[in-house]
Amino acid sequence: MSDWWRERHAGGRPAYLLDLSGTDGASALQEAHRRIGGSVLVDAQGLTAEEVHKEVLAALGVDLSPGSRSRWRSSVRQLTERRLVLVANAHRAGQTRRSYEPERLISRTIPGLNNGNVTVLAHTTPHDLPGRSEVILRLSESEPSEALESPSSASAGLGGAARRSPADMG
Repeated sequence: MSDWWRERHAGGRPAYLLDLSGTDGASALQEAHRRIGGSVLVDAQGLTAEEVHKEVLAALGVDLSPGSRSRWRSSVRQLTERRLVLVANAHRAGQTRRSYEPERLISRTIPGLNNGNVTVLAHTTPHDLPGRSEVILRLSESEPSEALESPSSASAGLGGAARRSPADMG
């Protein structure tokens, strides 16, 4: 992921880490957060899309006080430094299993935050992946989360991740 982040240009669409198990991607994003200075990590599990939105904006230093809150988009566009926002467990947003929050977070909130010098990388499952998405890493169900914690395997597995298109996912 570190290589992808260094090569990534500002703007464009959000990127996704696809996780067939639904759980190992959070560990991968935690490791990326430790390695990528200035990154923001938010765990969406159990949160509404609005709560995730507020956490991200606060971490980016956006003024959310009354009267300034409505200008969050221009505040994000004015950030001069490139920032990576990592959203773990996007597919687990909301309080219930049948909540609309994962879809709302993935289809509306994440693309809205991916603006100016801010790039969002979200962890989700294939079921919740929007069409025509940029998938930078796909974790299979058989990959143990312990391998992601090991610095040597994290460097090899995450640093050299190739970009994949949804067509490659077939």
